[in-house]
Amino acid sequence: MEFHEPLAVYAIKDRDEVSLQRAASGGAFSVLARPVIALGGIVFGAKMHDGGFVTHEKAETSQELASLQGSAYVQSDISGIFDSVVECLKSDRLVMFVGLPCQCAAVQAYVQMKLRSDSRLNQLLLCDLICHGAPNNELFRAHQLWLARKRKADDGIHSFRFRTKKKGWGLYYYYYYYYRNGKKIEVCEPGDNDPYYAAFLRGETYRESCYKCPFSKRERVTDFTIGDYWGIESAHPDFYDPNGVSLLLINSLKGVQFFKQYSSRECNYAVSNMQLASRENHNLNSPTVRPTTRDDLLCAIANHRSYGDLEVLFDTTLKPRLTVKRLAKQILPSGLYGSIKRIVRKG
Repeated sequence: MEFHEPLAVYAIKDRDEVSLQRAASGGAFSVLARPVIALGGIVFGAKMHDGGFVTHEKAETSQELASLQGSAYVQSDISGIFDSVVECLKSDRLVMFVGLPCQCAAVQAYVQMKLRSDSRLNQLLLCDLICHGAPNNELFRAHQLWLARKRKADDGIHSFRFRTKKKGWGLYYYYYYYYRNGKKIEVCEPGDNDPYYAAFLRGETYRESCYKCPFSKRERVTDFTIGDYWGIESAHPDFYDPNGVSLLLINSLKGVQFFKQYSSRECNYAVSNMQLASRENHNLNSPTVRPTTRDDLLCAIANHRSYGDLEVLFDTTLKPRLTVKRLAKQILPSGLYGSIKRIVRKG
């Protein structure tokens, strides 16, 4: 496993407006993935399912690709995916795998072991995410069950999205809908209001290894790295877009060539640099700091490990704290809050 300094750094925005609205930020995933599909290739990425299941799936069509868009703040199940990637490469298909840095490193090691010096290794494109850390899937599934009980939903929670732009980009609003007595009810609220989401934003529920992550640095092991371009307001104010801007790091010659030949047509982009890009993307500098509250939280969760007492777990143990930021989100209109946030970032 070799780490490489990025060869190019861009702020990018998807030119496809429909795709941009589905994306968590500026649509970097789709900008890279659409050409793969157009070339007859296959894209592997995380997919959210009702019930709180998040699995890695493959996409061979534009419709399947759309189901892989958006952020998933939970560790995905990648069972069977490694062998599937190898089989696709053996059939001479172009393959792009998109996942957490640790998942990409594992895929790379497995494929190299299986194909060794095979020239088809060049058909694999790896794209990792700027990752804060990942809670396990079990906790998120328990959260979805608790939420369905709390809302007295007829048949569970549907289409849960950690990031929606219904209130604007960068405000961490989530969205889902459910049915009660046959009536559809939609919910769009700040992440600070939800116990699972709030604990994630505080960095308390990640896997223990996430706090010592060897991939949280500028050097990367993939062809591409994508994430929100936090701080775009001050880094490149003329490129700011309320619909979202992504950060794209290109870390290999193969990645540079692919972007220039294919993906550059799919987006608007501005040249940036690592100093600006890493200023507010802290996980490009170091892992998330382990919170001092984590040990107490783990003990409390362990007392409800069966997740049978979901009300105590989510209404008490993980209950969101009332902070100035959360209070401002509740009191101020989302547009005004977003404007204040941008002014603070510019300053």
